[in-house]
Amino acid sequence: MTRVLFVAVNSTSLNGFAGLSKESSSFDCKPFIFYPQELDIPISCEAITPENYMECSWFDDSNLFRPLKRLMNRFSSVFRRLSWEIDFQKKTKAAFAILGKFRIERMYCYGDRSFGWELAFQKAARELSIKILIPQIAFFSECQNLLATTRKLSQSSLRQLDVSRNTVFKKKYPKQWRHDTVSGRDFSYYPIWLVSHLDREKLLNPNPWSMGCGLCDLILTESKIARKRLVENGTPESKIKIVGCRSFDHLHKSFENKQEIKKIVIEKYNLCDKQKVIIISLPQLYEHNLATNEEHWVIQKTICDHAQKTDSNVLLSLHPKMQRKEYLFLQDDYGCKILKEDLHTVLPVADLYLVGQGSSTIPWAVLSEVPLIILDSYGLEYDYYDWIKCAKIIKNISALNSCMEEMLQNLSLRSKTKKELQELKEHYIFDGHSLDRIFKVC
Repeated sequence: MTRVLFVAVNSTSLNGFAGLSKESSSFDCKPFIFYPQELDIPISCEAITPENYMECSWFDDSNLFRPLKRLMNRFSSVFRRLSWEIDFQKKTKAAFAILGKFRIERMYCYGDRSFGWELAFQKAARELSIKILIPQIAFFSECQNLLATTRKLSQSSLRQLDVSRNTVFKKKYPKQWRHDTVSGRDFSYYPIWLVSHLDREKLLNPNPWSMGCGLCDLILTESKIARKRLVENGTPESKIKIVGCRSFDHLHKSFENKQEIKKIVIEKYNLCDKQKVIIISLPQLYEHNLATNEEHWVIQKTICDHAQKTDSNVLLSLHPKMQRKEYLFLQDDYGCKILKEDLHTVLPVADLYLVGQGSSTIPWAVLSEVPLIILDSYGLEYDYYDWIKCAKIIKNISALNSCMEEMLQNLSLRSKTKKELQELKEHYIFDGHSLDRIFKVC
């Protein structure tokens, strides 16, 4: 059996890798998951946490030193770099120990452009000749959404990235920074104080604005469209393999059995079988720091209110970062139902899918041949899915209800949309065998 390690660094990657690791045993793999925090979801394989592999020192533990460390970290780039170097050395040593102890032969990572645990494991894996693969378990952030996230950082964090007046840096590292047309400022991907050190250590990602340009061996993407965008953004084409993704296999099974699943869903959620079904993936604006808490809830309530007025069955799907208990009131106030199943299990039964801009589930609607509305009233304005011409993009939320009504009731439009979606499916491998390719690509 091939011994594989999944390196999870946040809740999104942990959820994705928990699913992949569970499936991997069917493909002659012995899976392990590394996660640097306390596990908050059940996993089906051996979990590895850093406690037994990280060496502690007075630098970390001294009660007298910790307040000074926080203060110096805030004001001194030299101290920040020193602090990072000490921490990274310990992480790298731990990564070597883990890869050796568990005799890892292949490693799956969430990305290759961070400078924490992922980079430590990738440095160790490279030296140990262990293959590093990046499966597509989430949306690959591109320059425009990375800059949108950067703009929302605190002023102290922005100062570490702002190179607008640093002509020496921009000339020496032209691929490390991008101009942000919204703020009019130039931002480095990495903190300025870190770039030269990563460069000296031969760990600097030559183009961190596109996934797959770092230490990974292969990036496993879902479609021809994704490959095209990666190449346009600078990812070497030789590193890219189109394999599909795990969710496609589950979606394929649901699509093939959607009539049976629809009967189950109608009965389980006590829906009216005479009405259309709208599935809404509520946008995780507050959870992803894209809106204030107040703005977030105004949008959630408005979406549900507009959907309720269509006299349809309304099902809500929550992102893993969303706490279900916080959204339960929407069921009582707007007559909708919150799904307990994963979205890919239910989506093919929908007559209309409403989703927030930038969601990685947008292609699922294409594969399920479900007409879709992309909500972007909060100003992200990504162009990643502009190639789906039949999708309706709503930038003014007041127009949502009329758009829903048209896409539900206009039979000619629905027929035309379904035909276009069927043609767009040719960009994907949708055969139920993505997992086979993910685990046998090497």
